[in-house]
Amino acid sequence: MYISQLGSPTMSSSPFGQAGYYALDVARENDWEWFKSVFTNMWSLILLVVETVLGWLESLGPSVAWTFHAFSKVITFVETHPHPFHIIGWSIFFGPIIVLLPCLVLLELGVLLGMYASYLGHGLIPGSVEATFPTLLSKTYEPRESLFANIDLCTAAVNKWTSTYPALLVFRVLAGVMSACLFVGLVRGWW
Repeated sequence: MYISQLGSPTMSSSPFGQAGYYALDVARENDWEWFKSVFTNMWSLILLVVETVLGWLESLGPSVAWTFHAFSKVITFVETHPHPFHIIGWSIFFGPIIVLLPCLVLLELGVLLGMYASYLGHGLIPGSVEATFPTLLSKTYEPRESLFANIDLCTAAVNKWTSTYPALLVFRVLAGVMSACLFVGLVRGWW
């Protein structure tokens, strides 16, 4: 049976005749089938590993639908209460230097109240009002300078951290963008 299929060895230039070529074709088919089975098994193993890892991730973390639901709730809360987020966002964007504004305003209010108190006590307090105001300014000059120096040190440290760690830079810029968007929303009456 095989002899009739293979043909005679004299018709071929191979030392094995056509039987040699047929044996190589059978070996190639067997090798190809073997490679196909190996790749199929490897692919099924990779899919099994991916399915297992995805199962672990689903059990460890929240689902994607829950994340989008929570994100929409946060956006709704920010839309209904924009003022605190506006102030917090600008505070993060500008850093510790934002503390100077209320502190200096309070200090200047104290100086003005002291001056007006000297008007109320006119005649009761020795000296003139014109002499009292420069005295108040000179007495409050040192606290202002020390406050500014301390806040300047803190601001320098925060700016150094921001330039060292890019994640902080992105966080500060996003806080500024969020505050600018909230400001536009507040001015245009979005909320």
